[in-house]
Amino acid sequence: MRHRLFAALLGCLLATSPAQAADLYLSFGLDSGQAKHEMQGLGANAGAEPHFSLNTQSRDYSVEIGKRLNDDLTLGLTLIHSGPQSVDARQNPHLWIAQTGRIATTESLSLLLVGRKTLSRWGDSRIDAGLGLGLSDTTVRLQDRDQTRTAQGTVPQAMASLRGVQSLPGGTDLWIEARYLTSPALRVVFGPDRVIGHETSGWSIGAGISIALK
Repeated sequence: MRHRLFAALLGCLLATSPAQAADLYLSFGLDSGQAKHEMQGLGANAGAEPHFSLNTQSRDYSVEIGKRLNDDLTLGLTLIHSGPQSVDARQNPHLWIAQTGRIATTESLSLLLVGRKTLSRWGDSRIDAGLGLGLSDTTVRLQDRDQTRTAQGTVPQAMASLRGVQSLPGGTDLWIEARYLTSPALRVVFGPDRVIGHETSGWSIGAGISIALK
């Protein structure tokens, strides 16, 4: 799946003709924030598993190719890599969570179709709001006391963002963005009667640069 995500973004670049490139841009960004790892039992024996969430620091990087549809609207294809990031229940101050002895590590690669609309503009600065939908190829490694299981799958992902942009001469933009990402749970199977759902979501603050393709 990860190879297909990379190929989709690369295909957009290779398919761009010089005439089309006048309306296209390429963007690079780095983000840091807080990710929430939520775990709960699934299936017939869901009640036997503790339901809790733990937070950790997240670090992401993104690449986007997009098209300016008009002065206030853009549509882009965004590739986001997140992780690896880990949470350790044993380090939690809540005794009942710490006693679970659970350690979770995740890494994901997402491909989102993102639309952005300008909300406000003054001079060479503006505020853009963005919404995105796509898929996330996610790997979860879950250790619970003496058992360790790994699950990999593709789940839907949604994004909401608010971006401040400063335009520079030559078609270059510098931006700062607040972003929220969320995905449904990925199933981690420990046995026929024990399935744990691991769900991630979180917010981040990032900065980057967008360059017009001329």
